[in-house]
Amino acid sequence: MDSEYLRQLKSSPAAIRKKAWSELHLQPFAGHGVLSGEVRAILAEVLRNEDDEDVHRMAVDTLLSFSCCDCGEHVLEANAASRSRGRDRSLDGRVWTSFQRPSVVLHASGPGYKRRDAEAVQHVARRLSFKDSPATDFRPLPVGEKGWQEFTTTEPVEAICVVGRLGLLGQEAVAVLENREARFRFVQQERAKGVLTDTVRQSYHIHEYVDGRNVNEYRPLDRPGGRTDYGIVQLYRKFVGTRHVTVLLCAGCSSLGTMGAALWLARDLGRPTDTADGRTPIPQPPSLGPHPTMEALVRSVCVPNSRIWRPAKIDLLGLYVDHYQWSNSEMKWLDIQPHVIELQMQQGKPTLLKIDGTPAGFQPESQNFRLAVRVVQQAHENNGVVDTVALANDVWIWGKSIDPSLVKQKLHRFSLTKLISFGHEIRLNAQVRIIQA
Repeated sequence: MDSEYLRQLKSSPAAIRKKAWSELHLQPFAGHGVLSGEVRAILAEVLRNEDDEDVHRMAVDTLLSFSCCDCGEHVLEANAASRSRGRDRSLDGRVWTSFQRPSVVLHASGPGYKRRDAEAVQHVARRLSFKDSPATDFRPLPVGEKGWQEFTTTEPVEAICVVGRLGLLGQEAVAVLENREARFRFVQQERAKGVLTDTVRQSYHIHEYVDGRNVNEYRPLDRPGGRTDYGIVQLYRKFVGTRHVTVLLCAGCSSLGTMGAALWLARDLGRPTDTADGRTPIPQPPSLGPHPTMEALVRSVCVPNSRIWRPAKIDLLGLYVDHYQWSNSEMKWLDIQPHVIELQMQQGKPTLLKIDGTPAGFQPESQNFRLAVRVVQQAHENNGVVDTVALANDVWIWGKSIDPSLVKQKLHRFSLTKLISFGHEIRLNAQVRIIQA
């Protein structure tokens, strides 16, 4: 199969994938309406990972136009799996999809296979039931041993879930499986010899990186009234051995942080909440590729009501999937990829507005164009902040002053809405360039 055609089938824009499926008959490898076994297997895998309903429908219709015997079990199996997953548009459903196929959950154990993070593993196990994930195995590994490698070399696993820090599985596990491009990262993965437990807990803190800079750090806190700890959940792809595998990491600064991260992942992520679409679990972002990257930072707070530390409260501090950020205040996804808005001026008058190099589509003398111009100018002058009171009193836009609440309503139905975040302040999330002709 041509690599360029396969790239189109896996492209991020759904329109490109749909067009590629519609042109399957035109490909040289599909001559005479026959698909080889190798091609069928490749197409089945692409179809299995397709979540867009329109693209899925086009793919199935196209494949069914070939002879029934040629479609084979590969396509039928992928069709069933993809349709089953297609009914679940939640992020929870997408995260666990890879564990419907051969996979393994790894967790460290102490001497004599004494269990570590036992309750965290139990939470994950409750989510990965025999019914939904019959091909998922659970394996304890003594701290620091290399047994994890056999699952990527001798067994055909497609996904690995690690409960606990990668450092518990040894230096090589850190070197091979760690996502070094992650926003949230442990400063230290492995325990230094001869260091006391309380000191260790403080050294296992988390840094948050943006554009390569450390912008925040999260450290466990012990106090007379309880303990606060942090954990991270990460989903990403890594090349291990001879193939790519999906890695799902659930780890905390201490056992409390790991337990809180596991409980959020296994229970809270799939719970209905008040989103912008009603009371539903957190949905998937608007558009995703076949293998999205996810990161979450979770805070666990507990009180010392027993000898076992259990989270009494779990807070989601940050959730990112590809170039989307989940807004806890607005309960919706925000696109945080670096958009560029260009405002062209001629003799001091605005003439054209472009978003990422494409004209925004406003009529030059329309009210929407004037509003967009003022929003962009404000954001340029105020580091992204939009002042609705100033907009309401701008006679150039409306011809008179209006109520600021009407401006907010207008912005919510505006063509720039996807680039605007509505929190305690309104912001335009884009780089603004003003070009003077």
